[in-house]
Amino acid sequence: DLQPGVALRRIFLGTDDCRRFVYFDPQGPVDPLENANVMVTGSPGTGKTQLLKYLVCRVREQGKNVLLVDFKNDFASDRAFVFAASLEPVFVTFDGLPYNPLIPYPVLHPVTGEAFVQCSQHIAGITSVLRATYRLGDQQQAAVKDAIAQAFADCGIDPTGTARLDPAWQFPDFDSVGSTLEHSNPNAYHRLDPLFTLGLFKPEHRRDSFERLVGRSVVLDLSQIPSDPIKNALAQLLVMSAHSF
Repeated sequence: DLQPGVALRRIFLGTDDCRRFVYFDPQGPVDPLENANVMVTGSPGTGKTQLLKYLVCRVREQGKNVLLVDFKNDFASDRAFVFAASLEPVFVTFDGLPYNPLIPYPVLHPVTGEAFVQCSQHIAGITSVLRATYRLGDQQQAAVKDAIAQAFADCGIDPTGTARLDPAWQFPDFDSVGSTLEHSNPNAYHRLDPLFTLGLFKPEHRRDSFERLVGRSVVLDLSQIPSDPIKNALAQLLVMSAHSF
């Protein structure tokens, strides 16, 4: 495997209309991009999924980790692809989400280098995701935010402001949030009920951070989750965690 700081080598994609070679080369030495974003579009059957599988395999050949979110089971059940790309398939309906979204990503003090967590900002972000995906009203949103804050407080973690990270902290999970919300605001609890009752957040992953997740190469299959709002909520939680990371 390559070291984390090693740039991604260019990947051959094909040829353009003038038969010139085209490469995916976001970290090339001549004109490196500020990010490696790429959008693949096309009509059904034109090979979008196959192109993505090819890109993933080429990236994995260079020892880079990959996190795939699979909404349609295009990737996780393709055993040949999973083997070729050395990926670990996780079927979230059965295995749960393999990290705890309630663990904030630490930030470093610009002078001392000490690690801090911005719990209030993280709680606001989680609440915003749930409000958007479940269309919560103002009172329900406030109840969810208060339930998350109470779950942090119950773990001995101040949910307000920025606090110096204590390695001994054990952050809450969504089960504890659900228990609090069920008593404080039953209407909000029942609105989010599948999030708490489908077993998507397993106790064994309570201490697993997003940083630990991206230290592996995983394809997360969301295809068998029975509700689009839940799929969207999980996907947005992943995006929020990725941005923080």
